[in-house]
Amino acid sequence: SFAAYEYKIMLADYCKIDKQYKDIAYEWLTEHAYILQYRVDKQTKIIRTMIKATGLKNTARLLSRYLYMRDKK
Repeated sequence: SFAAYEYKIMLADYCKIDKQYKDIAYEWLTEHAYILQYRVDKQTKIIRTMIKATGLKNTARLLSRYLYMRDKK
């Protein structure tokens, strides 16, 4: 679903958000994590598993780092 795609973008950009808005963003991302179950592609499955294993903040860091490294090439 398009909502899951947008959720992944928000998750990747979580690290770039100003500190004053991070708590609000974290709360929203935590409450709406169920959106990922409506998309069944490989990347979404990996992100969903990472959130369960490492938590939302660590997943956001790893995803942000991955996208940075991918775009750097």
